[in-house]
Amino acid sequence: MILGNSAYIFRLNGSDIYFSNGLIEGKNVQAVHVDIKFVNANNLVAFIESILQRNLLDQYFINYFPYSIDVGQILFICGVSFALSILATLVPAFKVSKLDPSEILRYE
Repeated sequence: MILGNSAYIFRLNGSDIYFSNGLIEGKNVQAVHVDIKFVNANNLVAFIESILQRNLLDQYFINYFPYSIDVGQILFICGVSFALSILATLVPAFKVSKLDPSEILRYE
């Protein structure tokens, strides 16, 4: 099953600047239709099987597409990636803060 929403964003005529609905007042804009779709993986497998006329998952011990979304794991991954990105920006910043700008620019 495909679930989704349909919406419009607005493009300023003659440019590549986009606006949401609340910001278009008094502007010459063109409506752009946007579809946001979510596909259920089990139904996607069934759709592909109907096209190919064979069961793709019969050769395995399970005949469904196993997936599980754990919010805790997602939050952990987001937290670790945020911490690593902060660390990756702080290390060069501390190294640069120890340099003397007048000494560096003397040889330019």
